Amino acid sequence: MARTEDTRLTSDLGEAVAAGQVNLPAQTIDMRVRLTVQSDQSLPPLTVRMTGALDKPTRSFEMQDVQEYFARRAAEGLLNRVVPKDLPIPGGGNAPKPDALLKGLIDGLRR
Repeated sequence: MARTEDTRLTSDLGEAVAAGQVNLPAQTIDMRVRLTVQSDQSLPPLTVRMTGALDKPTRSFEMQDVQEYFARRAAEGLLNRVVPKDLPIPGGGNAPKPDALLKGLIDGLRR
C-alpha cells in the first residue's frame, strides 16, 4: 500500500498536488490530484479524482472551484454592466468600484 498526502510537482507552468493511496496487491487507486496553472489571470484550480482499478481508473472532475470561479466572474460582469464605473457619490469623493459596491450590498443583506 502506498499513501501520500502531499506529493507535489512544481514547474514554470504550474503545480500539481496529489493525495490518496495506491493498493498494489489489490491493484486499485484512490487519488485526488489538484492542478493549479500559473497565469496572469486568476484561474481556478482543477481537481481530478481517480478511483478503481489501476489499469482502468474512473476519472472525474471536482467542479466546485470552477463553478465558484465562473459564478464570481458572471456576477462581476453583470455588476460592471449595470453599475456605471464612475458612479457619482453625493458630497464628492471617489466613485466606488463595482466589486466593492457588491460586497457592501451583500454585507448589508446579511444584517
